[in-house]
Amino acid sequence: MRISASATLSSSIQQGVQLGGSAIEAHFLDEVRLSRPGGEFTGHDALERFSALQRRFPGARFTLAKPPQQLGDAIRACWFFGSPGKPPAVSGMDFVILDGGKARALYAFPDAD
Repeated sequence: MRISASATLSSSIQQGVQLGGSAIEAHFLDEVRLSRPGGEFTGHDALERFSALQRRFPGARFTLAKPPQQLGDAIRACWFFGSPGKPPAVSGMDFVILDGGKARALYAFPDAD
């Protein structure tokens, strides 16, 4: 996979988390592990609960802060989350481990205030 493909996949993974449901199934393995401050969660149901939390902020979106970087089966993506036209509510970095083109693990590192 080239960097341009990893940018597409990284964006798709972020959309999958935001949109939930079939988007999660399309981009994440069934046994995907999400690690973030506050705990570790496993499976599509865990990602669905996480995406439901994000949907509490209508109009807010993830945007890439810069092109993602790929090294082997890993992608690092720096992001902003917030409403268009406003300063980001939060920024951070995700680290994704791929397995067969789908995310096996997602490590979310929001920046501390």
